[in-house]
Amino acid sequence: MIVFPRTTKRSILALFLVLLLLLNSVAFLIPSVSAVAKISYAASAKATASSVEAGSEATILVSVTPSETTDVLIDVEFFDSDVKNVGKVYIDKVHLEAGVEKTTALVWKVPANLPEGKYTVSFGIFGAGWGSPSKWYPGAAAIHVTGGVPSVDYATAATVTPDPVLRGNRVAIDASVTASVYTEALVEVSVVQPDGEKALSQSWVETLTAGQKKDFRLDWTVPATAPLGNYKVAVGLYSPDRTVTYKENAEAAPFQVASESQPVPATPADVKAVPSTDSVTVTWKAAEQATSYDVEVDGTPVGIPTGALSYTHSGLKPDSEHTYRVRAKNGSMAGPWSAAVTVKLPPAVPESQDIKILTTTGNKQSTSSITPKFKMTNLGKTAIPLKDTKLRYYFTADFAKDEEKPFEIGFYGMVKWRNLSADDVVTNIVKMPIPAADATHYLEVGFTEGAGVVQPGETLTFNGRMNKSDWSSFDQTNDYSFLNTSAEVESPKTLVYQDGELLWGTEPSLLDIPPFPATVESTSTDTSITLTWDAVAEATGYEVRADGVLTTVAGNTFVHDFLKPGTLHTYNIRTVNGGKTSLWSSAFTAKTTGEQILPAPAGVRAAKNETSIQITWKALQELVTGYEIEVDGDVLSTGKTLSYTHEGLAPATLHTYRVRARDGETAGPWSDPIKVNTLRTVTGTFDVQFNVDPTADRTPISPYIYGANEDLTGTENLTARRAGGNRFSTYNWENNASNSGSDSGHVSDSFIPWYYGGIPVSDSAKWEVPGSAAVGFHQQSLEKGAYTLWSLPTAGYAAKTKGIKITDADKAPSSSWVEVQAAKGAPFSLTPDLNDNAAYNDEFVNFLVNKFGPASSATGIKGYSIDNEPGLWNKTHKYMHPEMTKGAEVLSKSIDLAKAVKNVDPSAELFGPVSYGFSDMYMVDNKAEWEQIKGKYGWYLDYYLDNMARESRIEGKRLLDVLDVHWYSEEMGGGTRITSTNLAAHNLETHKVRVQAPRSLWDPSYLEDTWIGDWYSEFLPLLPAMKNSVNKYNPGTKIAITEYDFGGNHHVSGGIAQADTLGIFGKQGLYLATYWNMAGTANLSKIPYLSSGFKIYNNYDGMNSKYGDTNVRAETNDIENSSIYSSTFKDNDGNLHMIVINKNFDYSMNADFTIGGTKQYTSAKVWAFDENSPQITERDGLSNINGNKFTLTIPKLTVAHIVLS
Repeated sequence: MIVFPRTTKRSILALFLVLLLLLNSVAFLIPSVSAVAKISYAASAKATASSVEAGSEATILVSVTPSETTDVLIDVEFFDSDVKNVGKVYIDKVHLEAGVEKTTALVWKVPANLPEGKYTVSFGIFGAGWGSPSKWYPGAAAIHVTGGVPSVDYATAATVTPDPVLRGNRVAIDASVTASVYTEALVEVSVVQPDGEKALSQSWVETLTAGQKKDFRLDWTVPATAPLGNYKVAVGLYSPDRTVTYKENAEAAPFQVASESQPVPATPADVKAVPSTDSVTVTWKAAEQATSYDVEVDGTPVGIPTGALSYTHSGLKPDSEHTYRVRAKNGSMAGPWSAAVTVKLPPAVPESQDIKILTTTGNKQSTSSITPKFKMTNLGKTAIPLKDTKLRYYFTADFAKDEEKPFEIGFYGMVKWRNLSADDVVTNIVKMPIPAADATHYLEVGFTEGAGVVQPGETLTFNGRMNKSDWSSFDQTNDYSFLNTSAEVESPKTLVYQDGELLWGTEPSLLDIPPFPATVESTSTDTSITLTWDAVAEATGYEVRADGVLTTVAGNTFVHDFLKPGTLHTYNIRTVNGGKTSLWSSAFTAKTTGEQILPAPAGVRAAKNETSIQITWKALQELVTGYEIEVDGDVLSTGKTLSYTHEGLAPATLHTYRVRARDGETAGPWSDPIKVNTLRTVTGTFDVQFNVDPTADRTPISPYIYGANEDLTGTENLTARRAGGNRFSTYNWENNASNSGSDSGHVSDSFIPWYYGGIPVSDSAKWEVPGSAAVGFHQQSLEKGAYTLWSLPTAGYAAKTKGIKITDADKAPSSSWVEVQAAKGAPFSLTPDLNDNAAYNDEFVNFLVNKFGPASSATGIKGYSIDNEPGLWNKTHKYMHPEMTKGAEVLSKSIDLAKAVKNVDPSAELFGPVSYGFSDMYMVDNKAEWEQIKGKYGWYLDYYLDNMARESRIEGKRLLDVLDVHWYSEEMGGGTRITSTNLAAHNLETHKVRVQAPRSLWDPSYLEDTWIGDWYSEFLPLLPAMKNSVNKYNPGTKIAITEYDFGGNHHVSGGIAQADTLGIFGKQGLYLATYWNMAGTANLSKIPYLSSGFKIYNNYDGMNSKYGDTNVRAETNDIENSSIYSSTFKDNDGNLHMIVINKNFDYSMNADFTIGGTKQYTSAKVWAFDENSPQITERDGLSNINGNKFTLTIPKLTVAHIVLS
């Protein structure tokens, strides 16, 4: 996955900081105004003794007379001659009566190693609990400390770079020392050779501050004659006169000196130790630069023959434990040891008078098929009935990414010379409710009554084979029953049960966790599914994962309600016992009653050449009997085949297809029609047929698709303005603080009210007014007649302070942040409490509704984004949300915010989940969690839509109004990504790829050359995939793309892509779109074609004339080289508008237009921009159109707006 960082506003931020510096402000806000204290104090302090010994106690008497009765906190602090704080003591809730002097004694334990000398005593008086008012009294007293016995703890460390280092090269040694208390010491850093001699040593006498790390740097050029091998860095601490040793660390950092001829080999990887009955085989993978290896066996190194990658430790006792490490060698150079591996041999075989079990497992440590062989011999005097016998073989499933797969089993069994039929052998693979460290499942072999008996002296032979349905590998080295030998072994790890009692073998030791519920039953209605299971002993509760959503229940019943009839749902359950949880049960499904509703097939795609078109689609999860495809109006059955090939076609001809499923006589809905043209090769001026019908396919064009995340040049007549981006995840409406995150050094400041609120530095006092950023932004939107989309934070925390750079020490939760909560749960205030360490989104929305009215009013804020790009929270805001984002978290926070906002303003529109790109749409950029929660869903957007719909049914109102994603094409041309902001790197191939890239939004015959196209083509084109998800899981939800950019707007290809994209948005029924300028606001003059792409719709004649508000049918027979979009106004002004694009880089296009309907058009006016200039100019039109047919020649790389009258 490629994440393309957006640094759009860095140049703006730089300007912002310069303006602040011009105001001589080191912070990013105006100075705060302190409250005037209403109380005064007369106070003094003195030491009971002028001299104290280090290690003893010093008593300070503080006398205070207040002007009013109050409770205070008295803080006394001690400073050395360098004004470094060396100690502190305080006492809280000291009660003072007005006008009455009170003396309080505070006792300080003087550190035993505090250097001798004079120390200043200062004190402060604060309101109780460190409150206000406060007053500080510096230098109120002094004490003299005499020498004591030092008692200091030291921590030392060192790093060496590079390691290993070659002779003749330089190595950097960075040592550090931390003392527990203030002290002075001599620090010595030495390089120690393999023979113990010091190759280099350097010392410093330093004063060490308590708890603060002190760094020491030593550079050493390794002599050409230096001994090869293992070196050490030693760090020693001594008294300044070196008479006392404080601490010596002889191995602060190991490193190696090597040569070109004898490099240091790498650490052996994949070290495994596999036990047998009386031996352990240790194996490893070859290490780079290794000529031989050592194996450490129970602490003793053993040399291994050259070329060997294994070692067998033989003659071992049953049930004994052994530990191994491996290192590589190159001559005298030894690499680092691998991590230790410890294994235990199986216990001794129990003696038995009745049976003997021989097991063969082979010695393949990795295999896609486990093939155990058992021989059970009856040593007794009576027959063994097979129907009462069960054999067990334990193994680990090794599911990739914990995604369980079905197992397949094959076997051959016989007794003496009598073969057992398949009907007589019962095989089953059981998931263990409580696993062992080396077993998650077991193969159980049982028999029917027809299998007969094993007579005395007879042997049952069983050859088994089991594999996962995807044939992925098993790692047998961690399998309890695996013996790692092809020999027949009497193994106690193959178990035999007779009538349920263990007859042979030793069961594996189970982990100390509870079991998951063994048997679950379900009952269904049209709208609910109830799960019940047997209670697990000592369980304190259970967790149920229903369609990926986690719910905790106290008892052994779970009701999943507010479902739709005839729908399938997926569940897992696990047991909770205090702080312990079981494994998840295997996933199982249940279905609501009622007639199943067949959705339209999704993932409809086309592959084409000059004479044929192949249509493919995804199988439905629902039960179907077959599929039908409509081909140019004819309905054909494909049975259960998921494809159809239309052959014998002419080049550059347009064809129409749609697909539906059938369940017997019931037909599901058709998929949206797709129109696909066959290919052709263009070698000169080419003809294109455009068919336009203003009476057909009429759909409204949302006025909000012509939006942006900034105001661009101001001539584009933008219809929607979004206040969003990475900063908004940390926006605090109470003081307008936000944090820049990784965009610009994690700085908390007032950027949002300055940039988005439009409040200049000269009026910076308003930056502190609650909500002023949103107020200023929306007032601008009202002036422009634009839709406001404001982003509300949900990630967890908002910036509390300004003028600071956040570091790891400030990681949330800390004093640098306030917690963001969806709902306050208390009465709202228009002047929020700045001291409650919380910011409430519903209180903010109430503030805005109070200011502008509800969203349903003419002046209200219409929409709110549910934060921004959740899949990147831990990257963009690592100090605020360091953990990887989880899809379940995003859903939960979306539900909470939507409920809170809708409770304040039911008419407001909520946009979510605001995914940053495909990986966020597919799995919130968290593959491990997605594998756990995905259940039946194709991608995360399905999960999100379905669960938001269910919560809406529970609430009785829609919670998600708009499905919102971001789309930055990841396509590349000529080695450059088309969205690259390095404009100089763009080349002809980059431009050619760019003009085709918008087809990924809608064209099923276009497959982009990216990892998305390679692995996830079923979700392309994007907009139809999103529509299918909406229609299936949350009908009525609108769709928005609130960040997008196809780049290259310094070139006409950028203008073509932008104009093409806006046409696609209108034709595909997008509700809202806001462009994000990747190049940055400061570079607008360098990308003039961006403005052209907008103005060709909204200001094509320079007189603010606009494209229509109603989309009508417009088709081309050559989508590779041309695009056409057409519209009228619903309150018909008599004109027909067409956006026509020649995307060919070499040739002009003869465009043959055929206009349908009864209305006759007689003239055409044309405005266009092209490769020669981004300026839109009027071109030659037509004044003699007859029969609604005409031809225009469109030059190469041209976008034209044609108005027919």
